[in-house]
Amino acid sequence: PPVPAAPLCRSGDEAVGAVEAREFAFDEVLPVDASQRDIFGKVGLPVLRECLKGFNGTIFAYGQTGSGKTYTMRAIERAAAEELFLRLGGRAEVSVNYFELAGRKALDLLTEQKTEIRLREEQDVSFRPYDCEEAACGSAEQLLHVMGEAAARRATDATAVNSSSSRSHSVCRINIAM
Repeated sequence: PPVPAAPLCRSGDEAVGAVEAREFAFDEVLPVDASQRDIFGKVGLPVLRECLKGFNGTIFAYGQTGSGKTYTMRAIERAAAEELFLRLGGRAEVSVNYFELAGRKALDLLTEQKTEIRLREEQDVSFRPYDCEEAACGSAEQLLHVMGEAAARRATDATAVNSSSSRSHSVCRINIAM
């Protein structure tokens, strides 16, 4: 069922900066005590299953600075990488592109220099990176290592809520060739 939107913030019993009431529909709301494995089972595993059937899949984390997006995504990445290689059983090649969108630029995070790359819309309406490094990965550990190095190159800066908040959006594109 739709969940009513809450005011932006509260000061005592007064709503400060309230917005008009809106309703949002959710596929599922997990309990506060949900484990990382529970989250992967509800979010990551269904996407991974569809990717292994040849479909594109996306997991998008959105929320306030300091709300746990990076922590949650790292757990999903680890579980997805392990499950991916377990299910593939060596029957496919896996590679990864990793880039950030910062302002009007797309920057390759697999290069030390964070080289600017181009994104092009394809006939199937997907966007693909060009001039972007692609790292072949033969195991979950190797995939996670490459992703960790790329993530460490992301643009960050201190905010009032978080001393190392990302200042860009990152895209990790895992390619599976069966």
